[in-house]
Amino acid sequence: SRRFRLLPEIRGSYSGLNYWFKQSFNEAATNATAIRFDVSGFNPNFAKPGVTSYEFGRIIGDSTLLAKTTFVRDGQTVTWNGQEFVP
Repeated sequence: SRRFRLLPEIRGSYSGLNYWFKQSFNEAATNATAIRFDVSGFNPNFAKPGVTSYEFGRIIGDSTLLAKTTFVRDGQTVTWNGQEFVP
């Protein structure tokens, strides 16, 4: 099985995200059979523009990507309920 781990440690300005990153991310996420997204330290309600915010927005905006994503916070699986991560 193909897995693609999204790394929130990668930072950058949202306006600086180039076409190649977005294209690569979208291709990898689409082709992955499962996505593990570590949201430790990430608050989507107060997200800073950048790579993690782009990845998160892309995943929650696509029902196929969302269905194959496991969100993890501090080592525990959490669920995105549309407003926040819940255990």
